[in-house]
Amino acid sequence: MDDWQKGYTTPLTSGQRDVWIGRAMLEFEPTETFSALLSIYGWKDKSDTPVGQFFGVEPLNPTNGVDPRIIAYPLAPHNPRAADRSVCVNNSIFNEPFNQIPEPFGYSPDRPTTAENCTSLARDNTFYQFSLRMELELSPDIKLTSLSSYERFDRNQPVEGDGIIYQNYEAQSEGYIDVLYQELRLSGEFGNGGNWIVGANYERDKTFDSFLATFSGSSSTPALGINLGPTMTQNRQTTDTYAVFGNVQVPLSDQITVYGGLRYTSVKKDYIGCGYDGGDGTWAATSKLIQDLLADIYGYTPAGVDVGPFGCATTGPAPTYNPLPAGFPDELNEDNVSFRAGIDFKPVQDTLLYANVSRGYKAGVFPTVATSSFVQLEPARQEQLTAYEIGAKSTLFDRRLQLNGAVFYYDYKDKQILGALNDLVFGALPALVNVPKSDVKGFELSVVASPTPALQFSGGVSYAKSRVKGDYFNFDPFGRLANFKGQPFPSAPPWSGFVDAQYNFPLGNLEGYVGGTVNYQDKTNSFFYVTDPEADPPGDILEQKARTLVDLRAGIEKDNWSLQIWGRNVFNKWYWNGAKHVQDVVLRYTGMPATYGMTFSWKM
Repeated sequence: MDDWQKGYTTPLTSGQRDVWIGRAMLEFEPTETFSALLSIYGWKDKSDTPVGQFFGVEPLNPTNGVDPRIIAYPLAPHNPRAADRSVCVNNSIFNEPFNQIPEPFGYSPDRPTTAENCTSLARDNTFYQFSLRMELELSPDIKLTSLSSYERFDRNQPVEGDGIIYQNYEAQSEGYIDVLYQELRLSGEFGNGGNWIVGANYERDKTFDSFLATFSGSSSTPALGINLGPTMTQNRQTTDTYAVFGNVQVPLSDQITVYGGLRYTSVKKDYIGCGYDGGDGTWAATSKLIQDLLADIYGYTPAGVDVGPFGCATTGPAPTYNPLPAGFPDELNEDNVSFRAGIDFKPVQDTLLYANVSRGYKAGVFPTVATSSFVQLEPARQEQLTAYEIGAKSTLFDRRLQLNGAVFYYDYKDKQILGALNDLVFGALPALVNVPKSDVKGFELSVVASPTPALQFSGGVSYAKSRVKGDYFNFDPFGRLANFKGQPFPSAPPWSGFVDAQYNFPLGNLEGYVGGTVNYQDKTNSFFYVTDPEADPPGDILEQKARTLVDLRAGIEKDNWSLQIWGRNVFNKWYWNGAKHVQDVVLRYTGMPATYGMTFSWKM
């Protein structure tokens, strides 16, 4: 796909999509009791990283003030295509010798898009996966299954993070994820429809994260009198996960079935990370001044060290606040027991009533964020979710109508949220935090109807009211300390729904159809923030507005081939999927404009 974002003060464009995906599968059945399935999957993505729309100025460090050029910068038009950007992104750390982009950092028609030490927005990300499933029937009722897989993701991704032509914030991200997984399980059947599973698995994850952030044109600089060049955040993590599990399903009668399962999981994480100097020595020199300042404030003898170019410069603990030359090591060892239990009841044919309760965990994690102080590197604890659900599924009128519905309650403990810490020098800086108590209450309904063989309808609506229970104090993106008690989760719209219709008709010796979908999403917030309407900035500045989108399609098909033309967001609705405060600007990440295409498929 060609560029869909267009500069509104420059001729620069972005948004091109270039993705190749491949898959191969080989099935092997040498005997009636043994089978193996080898799957190979991968993709390569050279698409542009999306650019946000500039819609406001909020200084990260009001003491320094904001570049007058940014204050006077025109806001993006209310058009999904409009998005300004710098001509390229600084990647100087990855090219030797070090050479930061010369001033004025912003748009220049004389600088080529791929200038030395400067890269276009095209990312170079790759992923591949090998998986092998082997099954051996030990008896007519017992089966041994082995699941083995290896996955590798490599990232090389530039980010133009300010939506303007000046260098307020941009980053070059590199890293990888390396995953090895093995599971063995026994499964079997008993009685009249009962079944059981027991097993164990092991997973090892190795990750490396690095991003070079450049913000020389922002109010972050000067910092303590030093004009900051780029900084480089890096961390390495190794995670070992061990688990054993079991599940059983028992029919008590033709109408009632009960089921339950348990899983014990142990997770061990080793971590080392730091915010390194970007190569010109400015962050190292600033770090020394911060160390001395903190020591002086808290009554210690200043003993700051200048770690030099490329050195680990994140400030450490009292009394010296010195960085650790090799980075800050840490570990996180956690375990948990998750479970699931429920009952299915079929009072009449084609109707199911069910109720279940389950508990699961999201593993604790170390953050990858720009780090001035070592406290930003502290991990978020594992997140616990206990879910309660009651629902029904029913097929009526000779299978021409399908109705599904459920009500649910989700009880969270230590939910992981991207929060903030208020840094003495730089203001609000991101940190991964835990919200002690929170919950979600809601319901969902869906319907599939075929009043005639040629006409099909489907639709659904869901409501999920999230909230923070009890007191939860943190900083909003603008550095304001607040109690977020009662606030909904970020990026969690309470209402959503869709309606879809399709009409099929004969077209000569072909089958034709036309159809369309209308989907709705309620408004939501992109962050916890102060809701006082008198606050500056106002509480709704990071709000995502409600939106309704319309997609249309039409096609023909016959035997083993089909051809479809389609349009998405056909009324060119201007909406955004996220809003954020980055350095001195506030950005919106817009959804795609009206997009049209054609899809042809053929099965051999």
